[in-house]
Amino acid sequence: ELARLAKGEGYRFTVKQVASAGMKDGSVTFPLGSVNVAPGARCRFFVRDGDFAKKEVEALWTGYKKKELEGTLLGGNDMNQPTGCIVMPTLDRGAKLFSGKTGYESGMASEYLSGIPSISGFFANGVLGKLDGTVAGEADGSGSVNDNRLHGSSSQYVIFRSKTKRPFYSPQKAKAEAASAAALKAEEESAEQQLSAEDEKRTLMSKNFGSDGAVTAPRAENGELVVRRREIHSGRAMSVSTVEWSVAEKTAKPTSALEGYMWEKETQVDRLRERISLALLLSQTKMAMVDPAKPKPRDWIGPVKQAAGDDGNFVIIPECKRMEPVS
Repeated sequence: ELARLAKGEGYRFTVKQVASAGMKDGSVTFPLGSVNVAPGARCRFFVRDGDFAKKEVEALWTGYKKKELEGTLLGGNDMNQPTGCIVMPTLDRGAKLFSGKTGYESGMASEYLSGIPSISGFFANGVLGKLDGTVAGEADGSGSVNDNRLHGSSSQYVIFRSKTKRPFYSPQKAKAEAASAAALKAEEESAEQQLSAEDEKRTLMSKNFGSDGAVTAPRAENGELVVRRREIHSGRAMSVSTVEWSVAEKTAKPTSALEGYMWEKETQVDRLRERISLALLLSQTKMAMVDPAKPKPRDWIGPVKQAAGDDGNFVIIPECKRMEPVS
């Protein structure tokens, strides 16, 4: 039975209620008009079991999901996505049937219907519904296959779908989308501020000092831009008794954006050299080259020499800048 349910094939039996049973004569009494038993017919009796009920609910939802996926993949399912679900178990189910675990059936429905915002429901004395039209519905023998009828000791799951394919409003989803949009906006604003600060820094570095009355970027006789070395000691030494220190005078400023790039990179290299000495860097490079498990250092000059060839061809290394470096 569980294998049939997991395949979405439905039940093979329609279980009827037993009114009473005689312990002495072995007689069984059914409610009046509930079932017609012919002489010589075989009967099968079922008992309530919590462990089997758990497996039954899981197999039922597995079969539902399997049929949904088959209909979606094969193109035979024209129904829209579920937007809501109501779970209606009878009073004899619930925590006392599922080993004291509350909300077992609603939790299982929420697991297999993860796209809907919430699942509601209530307990009832009985549920009204149709049979699934499989073997149990066809073999009922009452002549009214799949008619609405009252069921006891059972659970009913009602799944709602949008007829017009209109998206279902979910407060949780709307809140998550708003939080995601706010985080994305804050990240974009932070990136924009960083770009603006860097642009301002680059603009100051590439400032034309000729417009302020100062000298412009120095050039050689052939018109090439002259790049000066970064001035480290730009102070005036002062001595008082045995103490000597340096007093900063006018801070050196780059005369062009290219000169500012060179000074900035030189500062970065000096800071990295303080963290890792040249001898230690060479030692780490040799160890990385020997150990096959470690990544090899990237060769920068190798591709340049390969592109130049034996003839010494001229090699161009393009680099994108956000401003003119010679301004």
